Amino acid sequence: MNPIDRKRTRHGLLAPTDTPPETALVRGLLTGSAITVAMLLVSTLMGIAAIGMTEGLAISLSSIVAGIAGGILQQVWFNPSVLRARLPYTSRIPLFGITYFAVIATCARMGSWLPPTPEAWVTFIASYFAILAVLTAAFSYKYRKQVKAYAEYLAEYRKRHQ
Repeated sequence: MNPIDRKRTRHGLLAPTDTPPETALVRGLLTGSAITVAMLLVSTLMGIAAIGMTEGLAISLSSIVAGIAGGILQQVWFNPSVLRARLPYTSRIPLFGITYFAVIATCARMGSWLPPTPEAWVTFIASYFAILAVLTAAFSYKYRKQVKAYAEYLAEYRKRHQ
């Protein structure tokens, strides 16, 4: 085995991605979003240190945690370099949805996003799963369309190179 074949590939959340942002605008939005979250986190933690936990600071901190956790869970379930398990896309979506729901419900509870009534929680849960269903349908449609296009391109390539 030559040294190139033995080169270690990093897996997990620290694995390199194979698709960088495609435009300067996307790169700028991602960088700006990261800076914004860092600034909000620092200012929220400074507020907690200065005056203690308030309702507003709890909402801010729990929202930051929910957003960061959502990004990490997306990588866990949809980046093939992280899990290294060959799960079908149709399995990844509900697994992401369930794990993110656990995180977001915990953040909602800890951050007092909702009044402590059953109606508020039923509405929250129904809204979360309705949004998840709509987004799942949209992304599944896009994914199927992309798979079909790739299959057509591959068939055309094979036809020309036989």
